[in-house]
Amino acid sequence: MLKVENLSSGYGTITILRDVSFEMKQGEIVAIIGRNGVGKSTLIKSLIGLIRPKSGKVVYGDRDITRMKPYERARLGIGYVPQGHGVFPLLTVRENLKMGEMINASGKDKSLEIAYDYFPRLHERREQKAGTLSGGEQAMLSIARTLIGRPKLMMLDEPSEGIQPNLAFQIGEIVKKCSSDMGISVIISEQHIGLIQTCAQKCYALDKGIVVGELAGEEIQDYNCIKRYLTV
Repeated sequence: MLKVENLSSGYGTITILRDVSFEMKQGEIVAIIGRNGVGKSTLIKSLIGLIRPKSGKVVYGDRDITRMKPYERARLGIGYVPQGHGVFPLLTVRENLKMGEMINASGKDKSLEIAYDYFPRLHERREQKAGTLSGGEQAMLSIARTLIGRPKLMMLDEPSEGIQPNLAFQIGEIVKKCSSDMGISVIISEQHIGLIQTCAQKCYALDKGIVVGELAGEEIQDYNCIKRYLTV
């Protein structure tokens, strides 16, 4: 599904990521974990095309997408849920969801019902302005908007930010169900241990812009094992 080879990236003359490599299979849920400031968001932004890599390669399926623009990647079926949720605050929930129809160029059904099926609360608030939603509801809306485009790969950047801990577990369960039901591959940048343990099948740990660990299976469920990559 995705292969990242020796990716180095950053901002201007500052290099944040250094020779990051990993790969994932179709339908797999991979978590990028680490403390604040280690390069998780930089990696996600580099994969979606918001930051142009300094070197290395990103291969999606059998296509080299390293130099593709974000909208070109989106139209290939790559969905992006930004840090901070990125909803349009003056638009209603329904209008935000309609924006998701433009994500994927495929001719598949883009009914809004898929959003309401996974997030019934959004149906209740469909005519409410997105800016008046709680942090948890905005997180749900940002994920649901991406699902409307029927992505093949969905990337989420810190979805637990600004939401209650119990909702983080719920979002983890929904992400896991969406991946299973729709065959979506998922990359999730996250620090919330419960959310990671709920849905991730594999974890790559970053520190100072490099991959310093890989966890899978029982290692992810071992609190002490995963905690060492998330605490100072």
